[in-house]
Amino acid sequence: MRFQKDKQTAFSFWLNVGLAVLSTALFALTLFSRDWIEEILPVDPDRHSGSLEWLIVGALFIAMAAFSTRAWSKWRNGALRRLSDGNHPQIQDGKGSV
Repeated sequence: MRFQKDKQTAFSFWLNVGLAVLSTALFALTLFSRDWIEEILPVDPDRHSGSLEWLIVGALFIAMAAFSTRAWSKWRNGALRRLSDGNHPQIQDGKGSV
């Protein structure tokens, strides 16, 4: 049971890391090259005003922050669980000293 929970936590961590990296890359792409939507898709929803791109930049920034926070939380919870189990190689006497 414990192994299954650790496996789910690891999968969730890496999923959030991957989504954070993807949203960061798209955030940077949209921030520096605002016409990529018009180049990929044959539509121009905002008629080159840039309003859609700024909306996408904002949404990607929020997604990047959310996925990064969730990944950090999963990593921190996993690290604290290993510390509480006594499986940390630097803790020998239980008080944090080597």
